[in-house]
Amino acid sequence: MAKKSPFRTNEQIKKEYAEAYKAYADEQTRQANRLKTEKNTLYDGKQREGYTTYMENKKALPEELAKLGVVGGATESTTLRGQTNYENVRGAIEKQRGSDLTAIDNQKSDNLSAYNLTAQQNMRTEMQQERAKELAWLQAEQEKEERRFANTIRGWNSVSAIDSEIARIQRSGVDLWKIPYLKMQRTDVLEAEALARANASSGGGGGYSYGGGGSSSGGGSAATQAVKAHYKDVLSKIKSTPHTVSYGKKKKSSSSKKKSTGTGTHYIRGGKKIKW
Repeated sequence: MAKKSPFRTNEQIKKEYAEAYKAYADEQTRQANRLKTEKNTLYDGKQREGYTTYMENKKALPEELAKLGVVGGATESTTLRGQTNYENVRGAIEKQRGSDLTAIDNQKSDNLSAYNLTAQQNMRTEMQQERAKELAWLQAEQEKEERRFANTIRGWNSVSAIDSEIARIQRSGVDLWKIPYLKMQRTDVLEAEALARANASSGGGGGYSYGGGGSSSGGGSAATQAVKAHYKDVLSKIKSTPHTVSYGKKKKSSSSKKKSTGTGTHYIRGGKKIKW
């Protein structure tokens, strides 16, 4: 069973960044709300102060006019002017309130945008780094698995069993990487069998250990070299040993009617016959 990757998936990384962004956004909202509360408290106080001043001035206006020698109290225009001034002050306070509250919202939005931009860049970088580390880990694990498998089949010496395993893997479509190792082991087995037959036919006897395995590139080549060395030795013996050959009657040829019989000795040197 393949090991579970110890590295985070891209979806997991995305989730982590999404949670971090939400936490940051919530904190920004809390800060903005606190600042808004402070601003509202400030401007509510200014409004109360403005209203109090307006009412006090309105109440004191007849007395102030009397001191100035104006009889009959405040005129309508004077009263209206005082009310207008109050409304203007009140409007200015509300305008400043709105400006400050908008600035708080804008600052929050700017903070979130800047945070998100940096977070997205960091997230992509982290994903790339995580995938690179995971790829290196997977390659190392695959190499370990291949070595384990090569050692497992090292002692297999049945071609039919190897062929059956290859067919099973091909049908399943799983672990197709095992097939080249099985084929190499199959080649080693066939070469070992050929070597054993060659030794048996030449009287050399001896045995052969099926230890090359599909994992060793030298296993098959060693067996092949052994077979070649054997046949080279046999050929060398043939070339260096004289042979007596009996010849029967030669057939008539168109150029000669002579008959010849007898025996003779010839040698084979370099693959060429030498007349005797």
